[in-house]
Amino acid sequence: MTSTQVEQFLQHLNDAWLSRDYTTLGQLYHQDVVLLPPDAGSPLLGREAVLATYEDFHAACYVERFTVTEQSSWPFSSPQTTGEAITTMVHMRFAIDYRFSQSASSGETTTPNTAPETMLQTEQGMDVYTLTQISAEHAPTIIWRAQFTL
Repeated sequence: MTSTQVEQFLQHLNDAWLSRDYTTLGQLYHQDVVLLPPDAGSPLLGREAVLATYEDFHAACYVERFTVTEQSSWPFSSPQTTGEAITTMVHMRFAIDYRFSQSASSGETTTPNTAPETMLQTEQGMDVYTLTQISAEHAPTIIWRAQFTL
């Protein structure tokens, strides 16, 4: 993948999770994806487990600001020259401001218009992705993701 393709993929990914478009998110993650959470807990296995983390986050809080501050990528193979899948490693640094909802424990869904005011949380982090693409004609999917709070 070129750096422009990676940038477009990340924009699509970030637009999907910020707008709570779980159908699109599901298309971006491989069914057997592995996610290493920022708390260094046990890895989460599979697309459904990863999608549940987004749903849990959105149930508990809402995002006021999300900005990609830096991204880098490293492609490892090209189907034009090797006949193998394209594998690309991606680092995406970000800044995020969000608020926890006081009503999250009741199971209510929160949005910026309905969430009670709570203290603003500001974090910087980095996601590390491994993307695979079986051919140039196929869309890439995330097969591995690690999250870090910086």
